[in-house]
Amino acid sequence: MERAGVAAPAIEVFSDFYRQLEGGATGLVREADVDPLVDVDRAADVTFDLDAQREAAAVTAVIKLNGGLGTSMGMDRAKSLLPVRSDLTFLDIIARQVLQVRRDLDVTLPLLFMHSFRTQDDSLARLRQHEGLAVEGLPLDFLQNRGGTATSTRRCSSRACWSSSWPPATGTPPSPTPTTSARRPTRR
Repeated sequence: MERAGVAAPAIEVFSDFYRQLEGGATGLVREADVDPLVDVDRAADVTFDLDAQREAAAVTAVIKLNGGLGTSMGMDRAKSLLPVRSDLTFLDIIARQVLQVRRDLDVTLPLLFMHSFRTQDDSLARLRQHEGLAVEGLPLDFLQNRGGTATSTRRCSSRACWSSSWPPATGTPPSPTPTTSARRPTRR
């Protein structure tokens, strides 16, 4: 991971998760340990005055995870590039929503995308269609880290094993059980 230029904090996180895996942790939360969310206000019943909306939006940034390829769906690019309405993609809808809030509330409202190394180029090309999306002084995107991987058949230390196709965006420890998702072979 060091040779691939992964930041030290990301290596430390992976190493910690790996130690947890070796200690028997699964990273799973049992359904019995989760309490249901009850008595939630309905969005239709909540009102905020325009000044309160503007004040909140003025100190808010929208950060979207845009790191997943749709390989399990037969895609070779970001899932957010799927057309969902006419010729609009998920990215188009997100961009339009943010631009509309900026106009409605007269705020800057930065929008940043966290890409994987595989989704960045195609996504940025699509986002160029939305004039004025970038905010001065901030990048429109940044890259998530890559990380090591571990499987039930082969556990690799953070220094010995490196997968260039699996960035751990979720921050969850690797599963000790085999998965059905396709991953490229790890490099040594």
